[in-house]
Amino acid sequence: MVSAVKKRKEGNHTLKKIEKFAVIGGDMRQLVAARELSAHGIHTVIYGFDIYDGNYGSITKCASLAEALRGADCVLLPLPYSYDGVRLNCPLTGEELRVMDILSQADENAVIFTGKAPTVTDGRIVDYYAREEFSVLNAIPTAEGALSIAMTELPITVHGMRVGVSGFGRIGKTVSALFRAAGADVTVFARSFEALAWAQTYGCRPERFDRLRETAHTFDCIINTVPALVIDAAILGKMRQDTLIIDLASKPGGVDFAAAERLNIRALPALSLPGKSSPDTAGKIISETILNILCEKGVI
Repeated sequence: MVSAVKKRKEGNHTLKKIEKFAVIGGDMRQLVAARELSAHGIHTVIYGFDIYDGNYGSITKCASLAEALRGADCVLLPLPYSYDGVRLNCPLTGEELRVMDILSQADENAVIFTGKAPTVTDGRIVDYYAREEFSVLNAIPTAEGALSIAMTELPITVHGMRVGVSGFGRIGKTVSALFRAAGADVTVFARSFEALAWAQTYGCRPERFDRLRETAHTFDCIINTVPALVIDAAILGKMRQDTLIIDLASKPGGVDFAAAERLNIRALPALSLPGKSSPDTAGKIISETILNILCEKGVI
């Protein structure tokens, strides 16, 4: 990293400055992150956004991938970086960008920030998705997105709605708190007694996971946050057909969607909600996390 950063003297302090930050592909979150980085005085360039016809502000739009990566001290890739491990996740361009092309063309000393980092061994890669502050802050737009889905898809108010939340990690906590604040009757299903104790302090009804099957018929909405199959055919078979399931877990999710379809139960996979419901906030969370990492590295 040291060789990728230029130093200049100012008074008695040695200040380090990033000369160029390249943002390659992604959705509106990455564009917002680019604007935020630029607003912090970092020269920021982008590539892979040719479908977007909005205002780029002070960001430089490059004509080629090579131009964008040339001389870049830092590179920002999407969240997730790819859905197949080969092609970059870049919905705002008609061009197919390959992950290995980016890694091979990026400077050997560049820091490459990416969401849900690839499994390839590359010491330049830093996974901002794995940062605790990112996960905590990102839980807020995720929970608000789930609330918006429930309000749109169900013919009843959130106030008085009977909601079951499976899992009580960062997202489970935030979802439960938000629905409780809106007046919902929230039950939390978790495996550990510690999580159940925390659920109780949040004003929720704590239940062991094995109770979900026998109580499934009592809920208007069930929100899953566990990235493993927990809402299976046996549980789905106990639900009412008017129950809405919102699955917030990462792929492949925690719901047997095929069984839900057979039973005519609405089960909605709700991935990447921050990018869909609150792209500005989500983009600022990405840039804030990156700036935190650079601060820890002594770069800014």
